[in-house]
Amino acid sequence: MVRKRSKRKRPPKSIKQLKEINKVEEKVFDRNTLLAISYFQNHKIFETLDYPISMGKEAVVFKATAESGNNVAVKIYRVENPTFINMYKYLKGDPRFSKIKKKRLDIILNWAKKEFANLRLAYRNKVHVPKPIKWRRNIVVMEFLGKHGIPYPTLQSYGPTDPEHPEYDFDQIINDIRMMYKIGLVHADISEYNIMITDNGPYIIDMAQAVLVKHPLSEQFIKKDVKNIIKYFDKYFKRELVELDNRKVLEYVKGKREEYR
Repeated sequence: MVRKRSKRKRPPKSIKQLKEINKVEEKVFDRNTLLAISYFQNHKIFETLDYPISMGKEAVVFKATAESGNNVAVKIYRVENPTFINMYKYLKGDPRFSKIKKKRLDIILNWAKKEFANLRLAYRNKVHVPKPIKWRRNIVVMEFLGKHGIPYPTLQSYGPTDPEHPEYDFDQIINDIRMMYKIGLVHADISEYNIMITDNGPYIIDMAQAVLVKHPLSEQFIKKDVKNIIKYFDKYFKRELVELDNRKVLEYVKGKREEYR
């Protein structure tokens, strides 16, 4: 199916984003984080760390510039993260991280490592996610999704690429979820807030909490992921043309049926 290029203008440069340059909260740049940043700079991963483009309780994402002039995204997890204990359930049942200690720093460092590992697995299998570039300590460097230093908008803020044909974006997202499941991965927190609308359609971000299918909570997570996407797109579909069914879509994602409609 040929994707129709949206004629809507993308959001202009955000004043709020530019103001955030001077609003980075305390304890993002502790000594070891600064050393890790120096490591990336010394190894030519990026030259300058420019300004924050996204700020949350867990992490701050910066736009950075490589020596070539290309932009990259630098995600720095806060070592003083107050919500670190919520991360533990996603790590505990993952055989890749079964030996971690229930300590803040140990959880944070493995959380960043897990995001890089999940991105690499998904990207290698053609899932629409940012290309992972490098990981070290509490920092993940990845492909920058945006133009002219401004990130693409999220699905929540922008809506479908083509509101007249929301099935284009829905199909791409559901097929990405299906591919992840096929390679043994469940996003575990997918929603309109962590999907970016690019010129090549929707891209899934925030992969740190993604778990392996063998995780004890994976069934609960995959059902929630599918339900979230259906709930969001349901309001865009014309009922007389498309009626989404949770069970059919879930079976499609799991490879138990060839189509969901």
